[in-house]
Amino acid sequence: MNLRKIVVLVVVAVLWPAGRASAVIQVKMPVSRIYKTSKAVYIGSVTEVTPANRLVDVKVGGALRGDSPGASIRIQIVSPADLIGKVDKGASVVVFVGKARGGAMAVLHLADTWLLAKRAGTGKPETWRVVQRHDAKQTFPGRTTALVRLVKEIASGNAPILDSTEEAFFRNPLRKVAKLNVTNARWILTGDVDRDRSPDLLVGTDKDVRLLLAGKEGYTDATDRWGLKSGAVAWRAVVDVDGDRRVDLLLGDTIWRNTRSKFEAIKLPVPASDAKDPPLAATMFYVRGSSYSRKNMRAVFLSASGRLQVLEKPDSKSKPWVASPARQLWPADSPAVAARFGNFGDTYGLHVLAVRQDGVTRYSLDKSGGAPADFERLTGVNLKKYYERYADGFKNPLVTTLNVNGDRRRDLLIICDTGGMLMVNRGYGSFLCDYDSGGEIAPHAKTAAKMKITAQTAWTSCDIHGDGRDDLLILSADGTLYELSNKPRPAAGEKKR
Repeated sequence: MNLRKIVVLVVVAVLWPAGRASAVIQVKMPVSRIYKTSKAVYIGSVTEVTPANRLVDVKVGGALRGDSPGASIRIQIVSPADLIGKVDKGASVVVFVGKARGGAMAVLHLADTWLLAKRAGTGKPETWRVVQRHDAKQTFPGRTTALVRLVKEIASGNAPILDSTEEAFFRNPLRKVAKLNVTNARWILTGDVDRDRSPDLLVGTDKDVRLLLAGKEGYTDATDRWGLKSGAVAWRAVVDVDGDRRVDLLLGDTIWRNTRSKFEAIKLPVPASDAKDPPLAATMFYVRGSSYSRKNMRAVFLSASGRLQVLEKPDSKSKPWVASPARQLWPADSPAVAARFGNFGDTYGLHVLAVRQDGVTRYSLDKSGGAPADFERLTGVNLKKYYERYADGFKNPLVTTLNVNGDRRRDLLIICDTGGMLMVNRGYGSFLCDYDSGGEIAPHAKTAAKMKITAQTAWTSCDIHGDGRDDLLILSADGTLYELSNKPRPAAGEKKR
């Protein structure tokens, strides 16, 4: 492995997103390439940290490529000076060994940081002297524990992380779908309520919630027929509360359980809505590794101040749901304007992406997910430095999650006053960026959006065409439903299907 060449390539990869070079967003120096060009790759865990001598002793856990250095290695951190204070016992280490002029060199990942090191002497244990940070954040911006898992997968012949994706999402014309008998909608959700393989609509207004079932002739209001009696709600989500693969609804303080042809109401002790601390997001999930049993279900509610409330499902219908002590995910004086739950981290636990004007931050709902991660930690890119249109951040953002490329990972789309930012989920807690996404509904550098949307516009994502890629549905104040298709456009000269 030529370390000097890798340094140049990684710098190019980090700078590349500032301009459009091709129809693909890609990492120029992926981890798989670093692995392939290394003489040796091994992993380990920290056994001792000696701050006075800036030494880190590491037990080698195995060589994934090339020869093993033995039972242990030693790392001396000369620079950066503050890194030694961030290294803990038990922490993971990844070492990519190569050659460069002047002797052996290595790229290390320790304390969630890429580092460049030189071999110090030839004795045992093998000693590496860290001389500087290594700018490979876009190659992999995540945690060391996740990188260990990734290189193990690469060693076994898999390539589980997304290193490239197309950039031409939502480049189809905006299309009018229907005129609904609902005005001044505040929000819209989709789900196949009657299991006919067509996405039905759930629309909320300042007065009530309406259920509109999709059919050959358009949408039919089935709210009364399904026994859905809900006023205006702040908390809402489409869920599966009992594992029967039927669409249930979480609306305000009520779960509406789908019993095949109607809904059955189940009351919950949800947090009260507060105009000074408005609700941001709600969802329900099963504890990982559990079966579909009552005691393993959780309902989660998150407000703008960062207050998180979790309710546990009882093991009997006669018992109430139990509220765990509320948690504070972020300081109350730094409120978020939008948030979405999902598996956005490098663990299998639940995470939330919180959007503020100054960027996006990921929070884990369990300790194994690590500390909060900002936009640069998630993408490897400094938002304001590399994307001029977002120099002032995401002003008046409208946010949704979606599966944009059919890989079953949830991505994040933000439409704001200056454009459309798409964060494409790579897996392992990392993302690629398309800084000019959203097609006709997003303001671009020199043109206005063809449809005026605001942070209050009712919209949602949905796989309308059954191709695995989510499209966008937008509901105007007068009840007009629009579709922005995400189907790939035919190449020049290719006939439309």
